[in-house]
Amino acid sequence: MQLSLRTGLRRKCGFTMIEMMVTMTIFAMVFGLADMLYVQSVFRAANAMELNKLVDQVRQLDTWLEHTIQQSTNVQYAVRAGAVQFTMPANGSTYDEFGLYKTFTPSSCSSGTVHWGTGKLRFIYDSDSTGLYVNTGADLWVQEVALGVPITGYAPFTFLNSNTNINNWYLVTGLNFTINSANNSVTYTIVASDLTRTGQASGSSTDTANSHTLQLTRTVYWRHSVT
Repeated sequence: MQLSLRTGLRRKCGFTMIEMMVTMTIFAMVFGLADMLYVQSVFRAANAMELNKLVDQVRQLDTWLEHTIQQSTNVQYAVRAGAVQFTMPANGSTYDEFGLYKTFTPSSCSSGTVHWGTGKLRFIYDSDSTGLYVNTGADLWVQEVALGVPITGYAPFTFLNSNTNINNWYLVTGLNFTINSANNSVTYTIVASDLTRTGQASGSSTDTANSHTLQLTRTVYWRHSVT
């Protein structure tokens, strides 16, 4: 009787092969589920960060365009197809982050009319990666000149990709303008997509899975005053 009791106790202290296999299977399922949830959470976080970056770049470009139009004394289509010309006031004071005048002061004021004068001409146009005004391409450039058209090779910065280290708003894939001279307004549409990456030409990616595309259309008025 004593021997059989001891034998029974020894059997209760161990695990059978089936119990170990069941336990390992349960652990594998739990770890597999945890790993899947972790991967999904990382993907969602990265996806949210990319969307926030897309929204932020559209907002930044929108703010810059709004300010440029509001500060202009005139906006018109340039002679070159697809280019837009902004006439900026004569007296600029502070600069923005791109080295362009951000604020302006009137030249004079008489009989209740504010005069701003005519300063530099700011151009927005499509070009190749070199930014030459005479070339065509998918990159969007901005240049300022005192008179005439942009000087060949002069390019302070780009909106989209370029051969420089400056890639402002590189997720922006399109920008178009509609000018209404009758009421001094410009309607512009910004299109941005996270398929475009730094160093790639606009629209070069063919992957459409898990991508975002944003489009913003606004109407902004320029100064209702004489130069």
